[in-house]
Amino acid sequence: MALEKFLKERITDAEVLVKELRKTFAYVSVLGSVSKTKRIISSTRMSSADDIDDECGFVIRMFDGSHYSEYSTDEIRGLDPEQVIASVRLPEMKQPFVKAPLLEEEELVQSFVREDEHPMSDEAIMEQLKAIRTYCEQKDARIINAQATYRKRSVSKIFVSEKKVLDQHYEWINAMLLLSAREGEVIQQHYTVEGEADSR
Repeated sequence: MALEKFLKERITDAEVLVKELRKTFAYVSVLGSVSKTKRIISSTRMSSADDIDDECGFVIRMFDGSHYSEYSTDEIRGLDPEQVIASVRLPEMKQPFVKAPLLEEEELVQSFVREDEHPMSDEAIMEQLKAIRTYCEQKDARIINAQATYRKRSVSKIFVSEKKVLDQHYEWINAMLLLSAREGEVIQQHYTVEGEADSR
């Protein structure tokens, strides 16, 4: 999976928006981000597979010669530049702003991709989680709950300004194991987690 299709289709929209807003502001950039998380759990009491923590949005940053303003939105396609300008306009202040310097950039067009080295199906992952959970349960009779969890975070981003067009897509996997054990009236828990860009 490369750059999220939704973001890829918004790069041209971002370039048009930057061009229009540059008529008013000395600097304009658009940062877009889409994040998705797949979670699969196998525990003594339940098993599940779902998508969690999905996020999508854009931040438009502008510099008017003295200070930076930001405008956030869920969608930039069809966004009226005048709406953005009106939203970040500040009333005249009696005291002057502390002036910030203009952000200088160099020309750069670049892409970065880091995908899961060995992607697996949900079914295959669930089978491995069940095997780990069962092994732990059989290891000691005092274990009252064993939970093996898999999480894959997929993130796509674009950054567009007058001089830069950048995009990136990366994936990160966390494997977690939670054990709860009881001895008499005492219950203890142990938790461990590992992470890398490889589902295996």
